[in-house]
This record gives sequence, structure tokens and C-alpha cells, in this order.
Amino acid sequence: MAFCPSGSADGESGSATQAQIAQALRIETKPVSQWEVGKTKPSYKCRAKLQKLFKMNAEEFGVIEEQESSDSSPTSILQSQSPLPP
Repeated sequence: MAFCPSGSADGESGSATQAQIAQALRIETKPVSQWEVGKTKPSYKCRAKLQKLFKMNAEEFGVIEEQESSDSSPTSILQSQSPLPP
């Protein structure tokens, strides 16, 4: 999945260019290009800066996803397992 936030760094309609994003993060443009095509993902540090830049929380930004099924939660998995034999 390619990284491409749907917000705008300047608060107006439209989107920021790779160069603008790179400049705001103080990095080269190559990583931004790689994020957009899904070749790599932003580091934790860059994701945090991008969230602030685009005024998005982690869920809006796609860092965390809504849990699809409660059956796959760690708690339900642990509860469904038999206790260990003595």
C-alpha cells in the first residue's frame, strides 16, 4: 500500500509536493517518492512529523487500523486457548 496522506500541509485544498514535504521534514525527496509508490514506509520519527504537518491523528494517517474482528484480538485469542496442563 502506498503512502499518500489525503490532507494538505498548508491547510488549503490540494496536496503538498514531494519537495515541500521533504523540506518540511528536512530530508531528501527520494524517500518521499518511495513512500508514495509503496516501496518503503516513513520511519516512526518521520510519521510523527508528517502527522503534525498534515494535522492528522494516527488512525487518519493510516498508522493504526481499525480492528476488523474482535475474534482476532489478543485477549480473545488468549481466552479461547485451553489452560496449560500442570
